[in-house]
Amino acid sequence: LARLHFIRDHAEHIAVAGHGLGAMTALAAGFNSCCVDRRVDAVVAVAGRLATFPGGIYSSGAIPVLLVHGARDGVVPYTGSGEALQQVGTSAYLLTVKRGDHDGYLRADAAVHPAVRAATVAFLHATIGGSPQAGLADLIHAGGRPGVRLTSRG
Repeated sequence: LARLHFIRDHAEHIAVAGHGLGAMTALAAGFNSCCVDRRVDAVVAVAGRLATFPGGIYSSGAIPVLLVHGARDGVVPYTGSGEALQQVGTSAYLLTVKRGDHDGYLRADAAVHPAVRAATVAFLHATIGGSPQAGLADLIHAGGRPGVRLTSRG
């Protein structure tokens, strides 16, 4: 979505992100006992859901999550992100792409792509980029752009 570089006092801040199966893996790395990675500071899951992993259970975890999903996704049902919004993350946000399918909104030429990119960058600035207040304000602003809707919990 965007290339970001956050360097601050040599501290490491790690966000995991993925699309589809990658989103399911990112959610597991943040919130499933099977594969949680304590180094993760934020999760971005695009068109994902809480997948079943052998021997693992999901907990709310102690990190924030941004879910991005097309309301018309025919590959991974949109309801998967809705369920994740209610179950994981200290602060959880769902950016719904109102007419989005599984991945069309990720293409740079898609009309709604700037809103998706802006929301993602703002979330990362708020969580791992050292600008929590400005990043959150930018996330809320991006979530109000045409073609998308931002829902939050936490």
